[in-house]
Amino acid sequence: MKRITLLFAPFLLFGCGEPKTKFSSPFPKKQIINLSKKLGDTLRIANKEDTLTYTILFDKASKKNLITSIPDGDTSFLGYAHKYHGLYFLSRPIDEEESAFYIHALETNGDSIKGWETEYFQMLLVDTLSQLPEYAMEQTVIDSNSVAIDPEKRRLLKLYSAVLDSLPAFPIIQDSPPVTLDTENPEALAVIYPNPATEYCHIDLKKEGEYLLEITHQGNILHSQTIKTNTARVNLSDMPKGMVQCRISSLEGKDHIVKTLIIR
Repeated sequence: MKRITLLFAPFLLFGCGEPKTKFSSPFPKKQIINLSKKLGDTLRIANKEDTLTYTILFDKASKKNLITSIPDGDTSFLGYAHKYHGLYFLSRPIDEEESAFYIHALETNGDSIKGWETEYFQMLLVDTLSQLPEYAMEQTVIDSNSVAIDPEKRRLLKLYSAVLDSLPAFPIIQDSPPVTLDTENPEALAVIYPNPATEYCHIDLKKEGEYLLEITHQGNILHSQTIKTNTARVNLSDMPKGMVQCRISSLEGKDHIVKTLIIR
């Protein structure tokens, strides 16, 4: 099977819940890439209804790529990226121990991109296709609803090439402007330092007023507080190490900004 058409795909996915297949490790290639160097710090994609904007950040310490949607600040992806024979393979750990991963693939020619934000769809297709002889890899049955596959890069290339061939390509909007979340001057709204931080960070607000600070990790709110003065000190000691999102919004709803903070 070299191609799974979009007309056939809904029948594969109808009634499906969470993907049964997991991978026992990330894509099996040593060199981890910085996606921001390949796709840019800011990526804008035109779909049929809207323009989607994302920021891409690479953490040198963890070697993870963080993709965040703008302006909501939600995490679209946090994990490792590899390039193999023209495809980008994104491996996302699904537990804190990083003992299991979801993998999906991207393909881009610089003007358009396939596979963006389709991890769920791709993994459901992997559930079916990985049982076929041409895509089969060594696997361990964990229980009736879970299978762990040992990834083999040549089989993964063949498998995900078939998956991507079934997905539409969306145009990349070139010359993306800087991400501006505050309508006037977002960089003047707030400064967060130090960054990276360890036990605490400071926030300096450049405009008077009351603001709501929300710190999120993988879509979960870790901390929230109202800031009524020009400065605030935030305790980070109970927060997970890695990259978090700091969203600062005026209570009037006029100004807002999302900044990435690295906690070490």
